[in-house]
Amino acid sequence: MFGRDPRGPLDLLIGGTTEEAQPTTSEHRQIQEYKKNLINNLRWAYNIVKEHSEIE
Repeated sequence: MFGRDPRGPLDLLIGGTTEEAQPTTSEHRQIQEYKKNLINNLRWAYNIVKEHSEIE
């Protein structure tokens, strides 16, 4: 949105605003891993629903 990624609740927890900021603690790495898994799971679910929906 407006040329940048929107910030969500997890972004506020880790305090980073850019992708370049690397997590330095195991908690930050766990949050990043959770976000990556959540995105993958949501994409997978979206594709399943899209394949089985009557509207294309």
